[in-house]
Amino acid sequence: MMRVSDFAFENGERQLRMDQMRADIRLKSTQAAAEWPKVFTPILVAVFTGTAAIFTFCGYSLGHH
Repeated sequence: MMRVSDFAFENGERQLRMDQMRADIRLKSTQAAAEWPKVFTPILVAVFTGTAAIFTFCGYSLGHH
C-alpha cells in the first residue's frame, strides 16, 4: 500500500527529472545557437574571397583593354 510520503517522494523525484530535462533542453538550444558561427563563418569568408577575386579580375581586365 502506498503512503502519502511515498507519493510525495515520487512526485518530488518526477519534478526533479522534469527540471533536469528542461535544463538539458535549454543547454542544447544554447549550444545550437553558439554553433552556427563555426559553420557559416568559413562559408561566408570563402564567398567573399571568391567575389573579391572575381571583381578584381574584372576590374583588371577592364583597365587593360
